[in-house]
Amino acid sequence: QVLRAQAEPSGAAPPLWPIRDAIRRVLSLPQEVTTRELGRASNLAGLSFEALPGLAELFGLDGPLSNAEFAVRRRECFVAAAQTLVNAGRSAKLVLAFDDIEQYDTSSRRVLQALRHQPVNSPVVVVVCSQEFDLDWLEAETVELGPMERADVEAAARYVCTGEDGRLSDFVPQLRKLEQPSALELELALRMLAEDGPLPDDPSADGILGQRLERLPDIERAILEAASVLGVRCAERDLRKMVARDGGPEGDDLDDHLVALHVADWLPLGEPGQRRFTHAHLRQFVYRTLDPDRMCALHSIAARIGAKTDDPIVSAMHLLRAGGDGLADRKSVV
Repeated sequence: QVLRAQAEPSGAAPPLWPIRDAIRRVLSLPQEVTTRELGRASNLAGLSFEALPGLAELFGLDGPLSNAEFAVRRRECFVAAAQTLVNAGRSAKLVLAFDDIEQYDTSSRRVLQALRHQPVNSPVVVVVCSQEFDLDWLEAETVELGPMERADVEAAARYVCTGEDGRLSDFVPQLRKLEQPSALELELALRMLAEDGPLPDDPSADGILGQRLERLPDIERAILEAASVLGVRCAERDLRKMVARDGGPEGDDLDDHLVALHVADWLPLGEPGQRRFTHAHLRQFVYRTLDPDRMCALHSIAARIGAKTDDPIVSAMHLLRAGGDGLADRKSVV
C-alpha cells in the first residue's frame, strides 16, 4: 500500500493540514469529520481506544483533551497521528510518501519525526521529498537528486522520439542548449519541442514557461491565473466560480478551454472533481506573473466565493492578500 501526503495547495500552511489529509486517506474519512465518523473509522482500522482523544484534537473535535493544557493536547495529538499512520500497514507493507515537506508547518514536521519512534508489526517505509538543503532534523538517510548529464538528456530524447528518427535529429541539437538540466527542465524542453517551438535563448524552466505562457490565448492565461490563486490543486467547482466572477467563459465554452489546458499539460484533471498544475513550479511561475492589482482582485474573488477549504487560515489568507477589496466584505477574520 502506498499513501502519498502533500502540502496544503494554496501555500497557507495551516497547522497539521498534511497530517489531517493523510489520516483522512488512511481512515477513509469524509472532508467534514464528526466524532461519530472518527470513532467508527478508527474501530474499523483496529486503532486502540487511547488514540481517539489525540485524533479528536487533530480534527478540532470536542473530546477528553478539550480542557487539557495546550502542551498535553499537542503531545497526544502528535503521538496519535503517528500511531494511526503506521497502523495503516497492519496487514501489508506500507510506503508513506510525504511530498514538498519544505512547505509543511512545524507541527506536521514534528509528526514526521514521531513516526521514527512508533512500533510496527509490518514493514513501513517513510519517504520524504524536499527542496531543503538541511534535512538533519529528520535524522534519516538522504539521497540528493543531482542535475541530468548529457547522456541522460539524449537518452530521454531517444525514448520520446522512438520510431521518429527525423524528430530525434531535430531535438538533439536544441537540447544541447541545456546545461545539466533538472528533470523538470528537460520535461518542459521536450514538451516545447514537441509543440513545434524552438527553445528560447534562456532554456531554464522559467525561460521555457515564460515563452509557453506568452503563446496561450488571453482567456486560457486568465484561467491559469485564477487557478494559481486557488493553489497547486483546486476544486473544479471553485475554479469555475472564479472564472465566471472574473468575467471569463462559462459552460461549454469554459469546457473547451479547460480541455485545451489539459492537453497542453498546464492544468490536467486531478482527483475526481479537481484540477491541478502538473508541477508546483508551474503554479508558482504563473502566480509570480500576476501584477499586484490583478492578484488582489483574484484573491478577493476567492474570498467571496468561499473557496472549498477545511481551514479558516486559508480563507484568512485570501482576505489578507485581497487587501481592502476583500476585507471590506468581512467584519472579522476568525
